[in-house]
Amino acid sequence: MKVCIDAKILFENGLISDYSRYQLDAFRMIEKEIPQVEFCFLTGKMPENGDAYPKKSQFLTGKALPGMTGWKIWNNLQIPAMVKRAGASILIKPGGVYSPKSLPQVVWLPGKRNYFNDKKLSSWLGRELETTIKKASVIVTDAERNAQYLREKFPNGDKILVFPPINKGTEMVLTGEEKEKLRKEFAEGKEFFFLDIGPNCEVEIKPILQGFSQFKKMQKSNMQLVIGGLSNAGYKEVNDLLEGFRFRQDVHVLPENSNQRIREIQKGAYALLLPEASTFTLARAYASKVPVIENANAKDQPINKDPAPLTDFANSNLLGEQLMKIYKNESYRDQLIREGNNLQILHMQQADIKVFWKKITDLLIASPIV
Repeated sequence: MKVCIDAKILFENGLISDYSRYQLDAFRMIEKEIPQVEFCFLTGKMPENGDAYPKKSQFLTGKALPGMTGWKIWNNLQIPAMVKRAGASILIKPGGVYSPKSLPQVVWLPGKRNYFNDKKLSSWLGRELETTIKKASVIVTDAERNAQYLREKFPNGDKILVFPPINKGTEMVLTGEEKEKLRKEFAEGKEFFFLDIGPNCEVEIKPILQGFSQFKKMQKSNMQLVIGGLSNAGYKEVNDLLEGFRFRQDVHVLPENSNQRIREIQKGAYALLLPEASTFTLARAYASKVPVIENANAKDQPINKDPAPLTDFANSNLLGEQLMKIYKNESYRDQLIREGNNLQILHMQQADIKVFWKKITDLLIASPIV
């Protein structure tokens, strides 16, 4: 069975990004467990790192032009032509939209906020999503909460499948020595909360700092706050906010060149504060046995209950109380870690690749090309 994958968006997001690795991991699992499946990646250029792809992958290239016109040519003309040339029976579109004049399609939509709340995308990609949901044979997303959102927003919900990102928990948990090394490097050797500001995060930092201040006033501890994930502009903005901050010596702001170590730093935190919680970040935190506090006002709000408590990051008093609770009540912190681990076990069950692929093929058989 030949399966074509539109790999253009994987290139654009970077092969080491959460977005791309999540999908490439799934493709490698499919190749390993279902040997009759052959993948052919459709790209604008040959990959520099072939190891990121399934071992037996083939590649077809086409000239990808820039801009909206280039995207339309790629999606509407080049993709169908390359699919025909490859002799494929299925087309997978990672994070893309339905490609007309093509064979049965599996559209992979990790998350939902990228498609409904991102101002840059909503003007064009958002308009295509309704057609995609209607015409694609299968929709795959990364979490039940995202699947539920899509089912509520669109009809045809029975063809939406969940394939969660998976982390092997025992490989993710740091030793005490490794955590101590991170504390010395980033938090003067002390325990720390880690505030992860993602690239598209629009949260106000000031109330979070005030919440940390409330915590410090209530609990005379050495707990530190480490802030990472910032751009150079964000780094300057946060440092400006810290001018005159009472607990300035307990707040450590990481420059942009530290972002490549974000995943490592997250694993060493006493707790993780997520203004915008992606499924990937949550999965890593749960596998690392690090409790998480999520922002109740995030653009991508959970629909089903996650282990992470929801707190209004704009309300400094509520945030301070939550920081106090997770610090002072060890049994509560342990409970969050256990619930996160249980969710990881559930994800492992959901990610049975043979069951997942059978669901896809069953839907492809049942769903005619529109």
